Amino acid sequence: MVRKELIGGIQFILIRKSLNKRCYRFNISLKNELDRETNMENKPRHVNRIAIKATPEQVWQAITDPNKTSKFWYNCSIRSNWEIGSSFELWNPEEKKLADGIILEMAPPHKLVMSWQFPAFPDTASESPSRITWEIESHSELNGVTLVSVVHDEIEKATNTAKILEMGLPIVLSGLKTLLETGSTLTSE
Repeated sequence: MVRKELIGGIQFILIRKSLNKRCYRFNISLKNELDRETNMENKPRHVNRIAIKATPEQVWQAITDPNKTSKFWYNCSIRSNWEIGSSFELWNPEEKKLADGIILEMAPPHKLVMSWQFPAFPDTASESPSRITWEIESHSELNGVTLVSVVHDEIEKATNTAKILEMGLPIVLSGLKTLLETGSTLTSE
């Protein structure tokens, strides 16, 4: 028996009477998952993604090593002991702390989640922390290529921080790619 059913604006086709309950439960779960994704998308966030000819381990080392970050993150070095719950700081060459936050989640070399604040700038110093999530995965079809996604969210109470990172993170990712693929910096500075 074939039956069409409309659930939450999505049309499902149920096949065979004996499978109806199972298919219906699956479709409800799918509908709930789609609704959850839609609700998540209603919150503002910025997503940046880039493919880099490097391994996930090389990408991880570059984003956690102050000697590497200083070559692609606006000349700033990142400092942390890289444990969940510990702090991190981003320092410029003049030894001024520009950004800081807490390591919220880590799964080297695939995921790094951190809160983010810019205490150094008057427009951002009093804002609530936002969140940056690094997702690092080998490309499924291109050997030796890693996909790096950076999601900046929880920005509702950090609008000035969001503006800075919306413009800055693409440059950071391009600098990371340039460094790992060529050994050079993106800019001549």
